[in-house]
Amino acid sequence: MTLLKRLVIAALLLFIFVYGVVFAVNNNTTVSIDLLFNSSFEISLALWSGILILIGLVAGLLASSLSSVPSQLERNRLKKSLAQAQERLAKLDIK
Repeated sequence: MTLLKRLVIAALLLFIFVYGVVFAVNNNTTVSIDLLFNSSFEISLALWSGILILIGLVAGLLASSLSSVPSQLERNRLKKSLAQAQERLAKLDIK
């Protein structure tokens, strides 16, 4: 089952890569970008789209990792509490 999962993921990544290359080849038009500074610069449409996709990917990964921090802290607290309870139980069994 894991082999099938890996093959599907590899095929999906290959498809996305090929699609990106075809997109870049077909959209080689340069776009002038002005970011409220004195100078503007020209970037191809495909490169600009790729940069925005990467920024979105990084922002999504950061947001999802930050949302898992509270549950990780709670899990660590509960592990510590369980260890203390097991220690107290072990002391009761000895007597």
